[in-house]
Amino acid sequence: MDNQRWMTCSICGFRFSPEEHPGCAACPLHEGCQTVCCPNCGTSQINPERSSVARFIKKLITKKESHAPSSTPTTPA
Repeated sequence: MDNQRWMTCSICGFRFSPEEHPGCAACPLHEGCQTVCCPNCGTSQINPERSSVARFIKKLITKKESHAPSSTPTTPA
């Protein structure tokens, strides 16, 4: 079974594995960094799987969407 996580670049839409494309490897702060680099366009992005802030925001958005009222209008009987 493939347990590899995938990420979609917010700029070009390319789908890639964030584990295989870490951010700037030459950076001295690279160890433990949550940044990944899109192999298609080179844009640096935050890896939501490694960033606690990104996970928190994703959880809030998901929770808010699940509690949103239905957009289907109801007609009185």
